[in-house]
This record gives sequence, C-alpha cells and structure tokens, in this order.
Amino acid sequence: RVSIYSLSRTGKTTLPSGHTLSVNADFTRQALFVSQQLEVSERYIAGILHALTVSSPHLHTQPVQCVEGAIDEYHLRRRHLADSLVYLLQATEAVSRGEAEGNIIFQRAAEFVYFDLFSTEGGLAPKIIKELQNLGVLVAKAEAAKKNARTGTIPPTGQTGVVPALGATVFQGHSESLQYERRQLGATLPLLARLGLLSSADVEAIV
Repeated sequence: RVSIYSLSRTGKTTLPSGHTLSVNADFTRQALFVSQQLEVSERYIAGILHALTVSSPHLHTQPVQCVEGAIDEYHLRRRHLADSLVYLLQATEAVSRGEAEGNIIFQRAAEFVYFDLFSTEGGLAPKIIKELQNLGVLVAKAEAAKKNARTGTIPPTGQTGVVPALGATVFQGHSESLQYERRQLGATLPLLARLGLLSSADVEAIV
C-alpha cells in the first residue's frame, strides 16, 4: 500500500502503470478515503481517480462526484473482470465439446485458460473460491453500513469537525455490485467442474 503520509509529503505517487503523478491535498484525501472504504490499495484508487479526471477535466472541482465516481469505476472494473472470466470459461467449454471448430477466438480463449490462468499447480480455482467467501463478508458489511448511512455523501475536506462519509445510495450500489460479482464468480464453479479444473480440495472448500 502507498502511505498517505508519503503522498502528502512528496506530492507525488506512482500509479499501477508505473507513471509518476503529482497530486494535491484534495486528491490525496480522496484516494485515502475511497481506499479505506473499499479496503483496497491507495495506489490503485489513485489510478482510478487520475483516469476519471483525465476523461472529465472539471471533475476535480466536484469532490462528491470524484469520490462516488471512483467507487463506481472500481466496481465496473470488477464486474467486467468477473464477466470476462465467465465468457472465457464458456468459450473453453465450447472448445472442449467440439462446438467451436474453426473459431479462432474460442480456441485462443481456451489456450489462455489452460496455459495461463490454470497452468500453475492449484490454478485459479482456489482464489475464486476464496473471493466468493470474501464477497459474502463484504456484502454483509455493505448492507449493515447502508442501514446506518446518511442520505448524501460527505467528501473528505480536511476541515476540522467534518467527518467524511458515504451516502446510503452509494452503499446500495456497492452492495448490488458485490452481489452481481458473487453471482458471476459462482457461475464459474460448474464450468470449472465440467472442465476438470476443480481439485478434490477445491470441492471440499466449496461444500
């Protein structure tokens, strides 16, 4: 994780892409706040915030939209990742059944699944199972937070007495996105089983 104190001291951070980015106090506070709410790396959130402000140059003047936009983008990326995994496994299953003869895209997808995603011992299945368990915990936390949340989001400002907080609608969207992600990852398990990519240890972990 990137220390927020080093961000404040140097005024710079290194994005996941490797590029160095100069940041101001508002950006730093927002990156820290969102990363704490989502329990992810400040560097990753800094990358998301940077991408948002590049695509919408005036967004930095709207702190609420910055915070909520970063959370929305974070969840969008995770949903796309879960969807992509399902599509890759569906394509692989079609190849294994002989239903994709001549389909180069499906064949390349199957090669990627077998030789990249699941080439190492244990493969990706244990990570998927672990993430499914983690998502259950996160959904429960989001639902609990939603019940006690205020109506609107209060962004971090650095002002004394102002406590930043997410609004109820943000927690609602947070919970719904996590549930969607959990459903999609859950849909990969029967695909993995039919492809022979679940070990006996994986099955024990599921049941």
